[in-house]
Amino acid sequence: MAPNLQQTYMTPAYCKTKVYFMWDFVGRTRGMMDMVDPAKPENQKETWEDLTGRAIFSDVLIHDTTGKADMMFINCDEDAEFGDEVKAAGRAVSRAAEM
Repeated sequence: MAPNLQQTYMTPAYCKTKVYFMWDFVGRTRGMMDMVDPAKPENQKETWEDLTGRAIFSDVLIHDTTGKADMMFINCDEDAEFGDEVKAAGRAVSRAAEM
């Protein structure tokens, strides 16, 4: 992700690898969690459904073998792959979201 080092603050990343995309996707999902009050789930059904959908989608992106997810990873020559620990975490989050 070396080309990103020259970007100024708040400039979209030039290179979006799998790792960068997932870091951004999961970070935004985590930020959405702050908007949910577990004591009042009936008031936040839409947000909760969006969060669970994003959790399941993150697992799909991590485990994609079709190449479809590669369309989201732009301007990069790097080919980063996720390790077993990341894949296991993705699977665990997806399973928890499906409950």
